Amino acid sequence: MNCPVFDWAQREPERLALKTPEGLYTYGEWNREIEHIVRALAQRGVEAGQQVALCGVAHRDYLNTLLALFRLGAVACPINAAFPATYRDERLAQLESTLLIADEAWGESIPTAITFAALADGESSADMEPAASGWQLADAAAIIFTSGSTGTPKAAVLSLGNLYHNARLSNENIRLASGDNWLLSLPLHHVAGLGILFRSLIAGTTITIPAEQATLEESVARSGVTHYSLVARQLARLLDHPDSQTLLSGVKAILLGGSAIPPGLLERAHAQGLPLFTSYGMTEMATQATTTPAGADRQTLVSSGRPPLEGALRISPDGIIEVNGPCRFLGYWSAGKIDRPFDSEGWFTTGDRGYIDDEGMLHVTGRIDNMFIAGGENVQPERIEAALCTLPGVRQAVVVPIPHESFGATPVAFLEGTEVDDESCRSQLECLLPRHEIPGHFLPWPDGFAGGGMKIDRAAFQSEALRVLSGHESRSTRHR
Repeated sequence: MNCPVFDWAQREPERLALKTPEGLYTYGEWNREIEHIVRALAQRGVEAGQQVALCGVAHRDYLNTLLALFRLGAVACPINAAFPATYRDERLAQLESTLLIADEAWGESIPTAITFAALADGESSADMEPAASGWQLADAAAIIFTSGSTGTPKAAVLSLGNLYHNARLSNENIRLASGDNWLLSLPLHHVAGLGILFRSLIAGTTITIPAEQATLEESVARSGVTHYSLVARQLARLLDHPDSQTLLSGVKAILLGGSAIPPGLLERAHAQGLPLFTSYGMTEMATQATTTPAGADRQTLVSSGRPPLEGALRISPDGIIEVNGPCRFLGYWSAGKIDRPFDSEGWFTTGDRGYIDDEGMLHVTGRIDNMFIAGGENVQPERIEAALCTLPGVRQAVVVPIPHESFGATPVAFLEGTEVDDESCRSQLECLLPRHEIPGHFLPWPDGFAGGGMKIDRAAFQSEALRVLSGHESRSTRHR
C-alpha cells in the first residue's frame, strides 16, 4: 500500500494535515516535504532494512524524517531525548544503526550524526528516481524501546502492518471525521505517540504539534483539539484548570492509557460529560490491546475494555494476560537478530495479571514483576494503590517495597493530593485491605516525579523511599 500522506495528497491536496508552531500544512505540502527527505536519505545511502536512530523532540522535521524512513523500508529507532547521553549511547549499542539523526543539541556530541534541520535544508538531486511512496506492511519498520523501569529496556520490533492495523481498528471505535484534530501530546519514541500519528494518517485528519515549551493547557487552548491521548496526570491537569469547561468544550474523545486511572479522576471527568475511552496497551501490541466502547458508562470505564478483534486476548490458567493477532509485534531485537518470544500458536505472554468480567471487559490487576513478598504473603502494589485512590483527597498513589528486618519487605506509599493524615489513611484502609498490605509509611509525592511519563518509574520511587526513610527526613503528612 502507499503511505497515507501520499494518497491524501493525490486525492485532497488542500486538506489540512498539520498544525505546527511554524504554521499550517496541507497534505499536498506535507507530501512534498517528505519526498524531499526521502531523496536526501537515499543520497546518503539509506536503504530498506537499515536501522536509523532518531533522537529529538516532536517537530515537523522529525515527523517528515520518520515517514520518509517508512517509505524507504528502513527501520526507524526513536530514542528518548529527555534522557542523558549515557542512555542514548546504551540504546545505540543495542542496535545495528550506522546513522543517527538528531536535534542540534544531541548531534553536537556525535560528530557523525545528522541534524533534522540539515537533512531538511539540504539539496537533493533532481536527477534521482521519483521519491518512494510505498509501505511494506510485513517488514520491520520501527524499534521502540520499552520503559525499562525494572532493568535494561527491551527493543521491540514493530512492522508497519502492526501499527496500521492497530490504528485502523482503533478508528472503528474512536471515530475520526474530516476537520478533526488530534494533539500530539505523547512522544514519538513511545508507541502511543506513533498511535496518534497512524490514526490521523489513516483518517486523513489533522495532527497538532505543540510548541516545544508550551504547557499542555496552552496547547489545548490554542489548537482547537478534538481528540486527545492522555495519561492520568495530564487529564488531572486539564480538569484542575480554572476554566476546564471551556478548555475541553470541543473535545470528541479522550483516550486514557499508561497506567490505572484513579477512580476519583474518572468520576470527575465522567461527571463533566467528557467522552472517555479507557484502555490497556503496550509497545508489543502497537499501542491499544483493549479499549472501552464509545459512550461507556461509569462502571465500564473502570475496566480496560475489550480487544477490537475476537480471539486476540486471553487469560492463562495462571491469570496472566496473553495477546495475539495482527497488531502483535515481530519480537525483540537482541544480539543482531529478532528474538520471537511466542508460543507455537503465536501467543505472547505480557507479564500482566488480569481477568475478564461477565461483560467481556478486561480488568488489569498488576504486573508480575511488581509483586513482592511481605511476611510470607504476596503483595501486589497496584491493589493497594487502587484502594488508596478511593480515599478522599488522594489523587494518585504509588506503592513500593523497602526491606524489613522481620517481614523481608514492607510497603511504602507515596501520595499526591490534598492534606492526608497517616492515621486516617490506616484506619480507612483497614476496611479495605488485609493488614500485611497496609503501608508502613505514607510519604509526600516527590517534586518532579512522573510529571508526564507514560509509566510510573517504580525504581525511582523505591530509591526515593530508601533515601527519605534512611535519612530520617521529615515524614510530613501534607501531601501535595
